[in-house]
Amino acid sequence: LYLDAMDKPQQYDGKTVKFKALVARNPKLPKDTFVGGRFAMTCCVEDIRYVGFLCRWSKASTLANKGWYTVTAEVRAQRDPLFGGELGPMFLVKDVSNAKPPAEETVYFS
Repeated sequence: LYLDAMDKPQQYDGKTVKFKALVARNPKLPKDTFVGGRFAMTCCVEDIRYVGFLCRWSKASTLANKGWYTVTAEVRAQRDPLFGGELGPMFLVKDVSNAKPPAEETVYFS
């Protein structure tokens, strides 16, 4: 989903998704915004990095940084300064619930 949605956000416009995410909050982001993602490995251990989706939610400030949550959101393809003015997938959050970390916290792309 991640690579496809970043390349073709219009294909996901209006769709609802539910996913388990490690939340990243950054004071440079608007208060109603967080990143929901996972650590991902594409080739080898040295390549592991955090990848995620920008999520908007009025209660974003209540989420713990580095906390695990199940996020349900509607994907909207939109131009936003956070995407450098380009079209990107913004996740408009409908629901968030606490979640246990997955058995495997890293995802693997091949």
